[in-house]
Amino acid sequence: QQQEQQELNESIEEENITTTEIPASASERAELSLDTALAAVVEELADPAAPRHATIASLQYFIQASKENDQTMWSHQFTRVLDMVMDVLDDDDADVRGLSLRVLRELLRNQTSFFGGAFRNVVAKLLERHTETDREVLQSAEETLSVLANVVSSTTCVRILEPIILEDDGAVLLGAIKLLTKVLKKMSAVDLTSVLDNCIPGIIKGYKHPMAEVRKGVVFALVEMYLTVGPPLKERLGELTSSQRKLLDIYIKRAEERIARATNASNA
Repeated sequence: QQQEQQELNESIEEENITTTEIPASASERAELSLDTALAAVVEELADPAAPRHATIASLQYFIQASKENDQTMWSHQFTRVLDMVMDVLDDDDADVRGLSLRVLRELLRNQTSFFGGAFRNVVAKLLERHTETDREVLQSAEETLSVLANVVSSTTCVRILEPIILEDDGAVLLGAIKLLTKVLKKMSAVDLTSVLDNCIPGIIKGYKHPMAEVRKGVVFALVEMYLTVGPPLKERLGELTSSQRKLLDIYIKRAEERIARATNASNA
């Protein structure tokens, strides 16, 4: 239901922002193959002097082409389109940044198999948007990360996040920890155990972070780990102080009680 509402909101947004025509040079696209037409749009977007309306129209065309999902066309054009979309994520115009995130969501849903090794760069780029000043664009970036987490295997996603959590700081670190927590909820004990040793160093470092939000995010991530793998997790947390362990135990107990209440209610 949440995904249906998100898609409905995006449809409404698309109707609201579609105030321009596809650039005049695209008027012949109806007579072109989809592959040729998409290549023409890529060339238009690549022009650094392209006006705002042309950039928006090109991004709208990418959304349409993604939904049509012609596999042959995308096998030829995917890399160039993705590179262009990633570039305009840094545009000065919030509408352009927001629309580029919509394109990226469609690509993630419809052209998943073409991403290959690009997922790492996409995750990093999306996490950079957590420094975003526009609230709607920030929300759109978080929605895009949620879509990505649903199409990439949880193990792959955790491995991508490991170095980011260990090395980054501030809003990017907080965004990475929040995404990690979402992914952990979907992992089996076997899968989580396979990545735990590499994941823990960054988590412990985050628990010592001066930002309270980061420390709180780390606690939530550790709680999810504990709910999946149980007491063996604590054997890997030797660097935590006694006060940090006590705080973690409090949150674990709350989570277990919440789960027990939900289970009892469903069985009543």
